[in-house]
Amino acid sequence: MSINPSRRADGMFGIAKEAGTLLAEPYLGLWLNTDPATKRVRKLLIETHGTDLSIQLWGASEDGLVDWGIRPAEAYVCTEENGVEAASVFASYDFGFMCCDLQLRLNKGILPMMSWSRFRDDSGRSNTYVREFFYRAGAGGTD
Repeated sequence: MSINPSRRADGMFGIAKEAGTLLAEPYLGLWLNTDPATKRVRKLLIETHGTDLSIQLWGASEDGLVDWGIRPAEAYVCTEENGVEAASVFASYDFGFMCCDLQLRLNKGILPMMSWSRFRDDSGRSNTYVREFFYRAGAGGTD
């Protein structure tokens, strides 16, 4: 897969100006982690507000869900190994003590999310890379 940032999807979410590009509308909606016991991100919501795209995450905690807040996101056109154009979504969270970058790429109805977390709080924790998988709420599970 190659990502071509010069072909960033703009205007309405997922509609790149070049002819033949993928409508990334399938990303929109509420997604749930395929692992209900995850200690990371439990669910996410991808929405449009006018022509802007946003993502909201909820992390797992002993007390329930922790709202990470809403952040702007960007859609990019990418070319798959077989030459088919698709879309990928990127977003970042900055909590001060930690910065987390996300990439989401829909694949056959499952939404994999790759996250890179960098700790900046002198805690000695190692930076992490995590890959989690989400399914659309209401599709094969409970919401």
